Amino acid sequence: MYKVGTVKELGQFVGKMEDDLYIAAFRVVKILDDVYGANRDVDNNDGGFTLIAENIEDVELISRRYKNLESDTYEAVDIINSSSGRYILNVYFLNTNEFGINVILPLEIAPKVLLKDLPEHIMQHQ
Repeated sequence: MYKVGTVKELGQFVGKMEDDLYIAAFRVVKILDDVYGANRDVDNNDGGFTLIAENIEDVELISRRYKNLESDTYEAVDIINSSSGRYILNVYFLNTNEFGINVILPLEIAPKVLLKDLPEHIMQHQ
Protein backbone atom coordinates (compact mmCIF):
# COMPACT_ATOMS: atom_id res chain seq x y z
CA MET A 1 0.00 0.00 0.00
CA TYR A 2 1.17 3.51 -0.76
CA LYS A 3 0.31 6.54 1.39
CA VAL A 4 0.90 10.01 -0.02
CA GLY A 5 -0.25 13.42 1.07
CA THR A 6 1.76 15.80 -1.09
CA VAL A 7 3.28 15.94 -4.57
CA LYS A 8 6.72 15.86 -2.94
CA GLU A 9 5.87 12.62 -1.09
CA LEU A 10 4.45 11.10 -4.26
CA GLY A 11 7.76 11.71 -6.03
CA GLN A 12 9.36 8.84 -4.12
CA PHE A 13 7.04 6.41 -5.91
CA VAL A 14 7.99 7.32 -9.49
CA GLY A 15 8.53 4.04 -11.30
CA LYS A 16 7.23 1.99 -8.36
CA MET A 17 3.57 2.13 -9.36
CA GLU A 18 1.76 2.02 -12.65
CA ASP A 19 1.81 5.32 -14.54
CA ASP A 20 -1.98 5.64 -14.66
CA LEU A 21 -2.22 5.26 -10.89
CA TYR A 22 0.62 7.69 -10.37
CA ILE A 23 -1.15 10.26 -12.54
CA ALA A 24 -4.46 9.76 -10.69
CA ALA A 25 -2.73 10.12 -7.31
CA PHE A 26 -0.81 13.16 -8.59
CA ARG A 27 -4.05 14.91 -9.56
CA VAL A 28 -5.49 14.37 -6.09
CA VAL A 29 -2.41 15.40 -4.07
CA LYS A 30 -1.78 18.39 -6.35
CA ILE A 31 -5.24 19.70 -5.50
CA LEU A 32 -4.58 19.08 -1.80
CA ASP A 33 -1.25 20.93 -2.03
CA ASP A 34 -2.84 23.84 -3.88
CA VAL A 35 -5.75 24.18 -1.46
CA TYR A 36 -4.22 23.23 1.89
CA GLY A 37 -0.49 23.79 1.40
CA ALA A 38 2.37 21.56 0.33
CA ASN A 39 4.04 21.74 3.76
CA ARG A 40 1.05 20.69 5.84
CA ASP A 41 1.03 17.78 8.30
CA VAL A 42 -0.95 15.33 6.16
CA ASP A 43 -1.96 13.21 9.14
CA ASN A 44 -3.32 16.04 11.28
CA ASN A 45 -4.02 19.15 9.21
CA ASP A 46 -6.80 19.87 6.75
CA GLY A 47 -6.51 18.16 3.41
CA GLY A 48 -5.59 14.63 4.37
CA PHE A 49 -3.91 12.09 2.14
CA THR A 50 -4.33 9.39 -0.50
CA LEU A 51 -3.99 5.63 0.02
CA ILE A 52 -3.33 3.31 -2.91
CA ALA A 53 -4.22 -0.31 -2.20
CA GLU A 54 -2.67 -3.09 -4.23
CA ASN A 55 -4.35 -6.15 -2.75
CA ILE A 56 -7.07 -7.38 -0.39
CA GLU A 57 -4.70 -7.19 2.59
CA ASP A 58 -4.26 -3.47 1.92
CA VAL A 59 -8.03 -3.02 1.76
CA GLU A 60 -8.40 -4.78 5.11
CA LEU A 61 -5.62 -2.65 6.63
CA ILE A 62 -7.27 0.55 5.41
CA SER A 63 -10.58 -0.56 6.91
CA ARG A 64 -8.95 -1.32 10.26
CA ARG A 65 -6.61 1.66 10.51
CA TYR A 66 -8.24 4.53 8.63
CA LYS A 67 -11.80 4.11 7.40
CA ASN A 68 -14.14 1.15 7.13
CA LEU A 69 -14.47 0.73 3.37
CA GLU A 70 -17.60 -1.37 3.84
CA SER A 71 -19.51 1.72 5.01
CA ASP A 72 -21.44 3.87 2.59
CA THR A 73 -20.27 7.18 4.02
CA TYR A 74 -18.03 8.14 1.12
CA GLU A 75 -18.40 11.45 -0.71
CA ALA A 76 -17.60 10.40 -4.26
CA VAL A 77 -16.53 7.42 -6.34
CA ASP A 78 -14.91 7.37 -9.77
CA ILE A 79 -13.19 4.91 -12.12
CA ILE A 80 -9.56 4.98 -13.20
CA ASN A 81 -8.74 2.98 -16.32
CA SER A 82 -5.20 1.69 -16.51
CA SER A 83 -3.21 -0.75 -18.58
CA SER A 84 -3.48 -3.37 -15.82
CA GLY A 85 -7.19 -2.98 -15.16
CA ARG A 86 -9.75 -0.70 -13.63
CA TYR A 87 -9.49 1.00 -10.27
CA ILE A 88 -11.88 2.88 -8.05
CA LEU A 89 -11.06 6.25 -6.55
CA ASN A 90 -13.28 7.02 -3.61
CA VAL A 91 -13.21 10.04 -1.34
CA TYR A 92 -14.02 10.11 2.36
CA PHE A 93 -14.28 13.21 4.52
CA LEU A 94 -13.89 12.50 8.19
CA ASN A 95 -15.56 14.30 11.05
CA THR A 96 -16.88 17.76 10.33
CA ASN A 97 -13.66 19.31 9.09
CA GLU A 98 -11.67 19.50 5.87
CA PHE A 99 -9.71 16.28 6.49
CA GLY A 100 -10.16 13.59 3.89
CA ILE A 101 -8.85 10.24 2.85
CA ASN A 102 -8.81 9.36 -0.83
CA VAL A 103 -8.55 5.65 -1.58
CA ILE A 104 -7.51 4.10 -4.89
CA LEU A 105 -8.02 0.34 -5.17
CA PRO A 106 -8.51 -2.31 -7.86
CA LEU A 107 -12.14 -2.62 -8.93
CA GLU A 108 -12.14 -6.40 -8.50
CA ILE A 109 -11.35 -6.18 -4.76
CA ALA A 110 -13.47 -3.14 -3.99
CA PRO A 111 -16.15 -3.63 -1.34
CA LYS A 112 -19.55 -4.01 -3.01
CA VAL A 113 -20.92 -0.92 -1.26
CA LEU A 114 -18.53 1.20 -3.36
CA LEU A 115 -19.90 -0.25 -6.59
CA LYS A 116 -23.53 0.77 -6.09
CA ASP A 117 -23.03 4.33 -7.35
CA LEU A 118 -21.08 3.41 -10.45
CA PRO A 119 -22.85 3.74 -13.79
CA GLU A 120 -24.47 0.52 -15.03
CA HIS A 121 -22.37 0.38 -18.22
CA ILE A 122 -19.21 0.21 -16.10
CA MET A 123 -20.52 -2.63 -14.01
CA GLN A 124 -21.50 -4.65 -17.11
CA HIS A 125 -17.85 -4.63 -18.24
CA GLN A 126 -16.48 -5.79 -14.91
